[in-house]
Amino acid sequence: MKKSSHNLHENDEDRIGQLSDDILISVISRLTIREATATSILSTRWRYLHTYVTYLDFPPPSNFSGETSFQNYVNTVVDRVLDSHKGARVKALKVDTNNASFDKCLEFALTKEAETIDIRNRGTSHDCFLRLASNLNIIRLLPAGLKCLEQLSLSNVIVNDQDFELLLSNSLALESLSIKCSYDKCTYNKYLKNVKIIGHPKLKHLDISCAWKLESIEIRDVINLVSLKLYEVRIGCALQLSNIPNFIKLGYIEYYDDLANKLFARMPSCIRDQLQLLNLSTTLFPVMDYEMFEFPNVKQLELTLIMSKEPNCVYLVHPLIESCRSLEKLKIEFTWRESVDKMSGLEKGEASKIYHELASNTYGFKHKKLSPKLKEVEIIGYLGSRSELELASYIIKNAASLQELIVVTAFNLRRENDRIEFDFARRDFHRIITLPEINFFLF
Repeated sequence: MKKSSHNLHENDEDRIGQLSDDILISVISRLTIREATATSILSTRWRYLHTYVTYLDFPPPSNFSGETSFQNYVNTVVDRVLDSHKGARVKALKVDTNNASFDKCLEFALTKEAETIDIRNRGTSHDCFLRLASNLNIIRLLPAGLKCLEQLSLSNVIVNDQDFELLLSNSLALESLSIKCSYDKCTYNKYLKNVKIIGHPKLKHLDISCAWKLESIEIRDVINLVSLKLYEVRIGCALQLSNIPNFIKLGYIEYYDDLANKLFARMPSCIRDQLQLLNLSTTLFPVMDYEMFEFPNVKQLELTLIMSKEPNCVYLVHPLIESCRSLEKLKIEFTWRESVDKMSGLEKGEASKIYHELASNTYGFKHKKLSPKLKEVEIIGYLGSRSELELASYIIKNAASLQELIVVTAFNLRRENDRIEFDFARRDFHRIITLPEINFFLF
């Protein structure tokens, strides 16, 4: 006998009704906050289940014309969800906030013993900076809230040495730490100046960025550390690494000085030999000295090259690519600037002089063969300049095992539909790709 549609719905409702609240909450927690809240209209039983969800991942707010609109979003969405939450614990809190709600978000996450905390500051004015130091009392009063913490990401916050030490010493389960610093010119004593991590039992990933006053970083006996990212740190920052046997990934952004070059010079060769993934964003000045280093186990190299209208000696990156003897994947992204003089702290026109001098000194330099394992190359932001084409040609001719070449044109990144530039790029690469076994993709 065929069941009616009405009976089917009743049976479906009965089966769902047999599930425990814990299971239903687990299901709802996998929905977005908007979707989870919408379940409250299903029945009386479902009315408050969404207030027990364990994952609070607020989507990044969009389409706001100003700070007032964002404040309304925080007041009407973020605060309302946090105030109505009835669960004893949450797994994760990820939220965009501002000064007024930062304390509240942090205290909520610690009280609920969150495993993941990601608080992103969206302030834009001079008084927007989140002063983590003002929250030390919260951390002292709620030490239990840190015992479960595995991932912590704080964006656009003021952090000093005391804050950093307090966080690490009380977060022994912490595996991932990301700090994006901000600073107030009137509070020099609140800058992060000296980072010292010794013997932390769990830390695997460390990311520090925009720490303009950072003077030193010491990482010792952190046996589980896998990756380190240092983006835009202070010129002259001293880095000491020792006894980090699982360290294989290094990310570095530098615009003003040959910081990475100095970093590699001070880095013990045994640690340099551990590296398997190297991510560098730089102008061409620091790259010219990389030939003195060897990276025998780097399998993936990611380069973001800051280009300009001055003559670009792109071939200066050849020694770096050649030094990675086990390289399997190479990714190069070109980012164009009007001039690198100001970015590199040089007088106007000085960059052009240096480029010409380098071109004279390195003319006719014989390059080594690339890694025989290099099979995949990706070039992003291709604009069709002579420098870019020369670098692409060099890679194609010297990568004997190349199987796949992906090129993303600059106009594609700008979401412009310029078929002329696209066709020029296609012509360029069809001219230099001579081996039929290379799979070529152009976007």
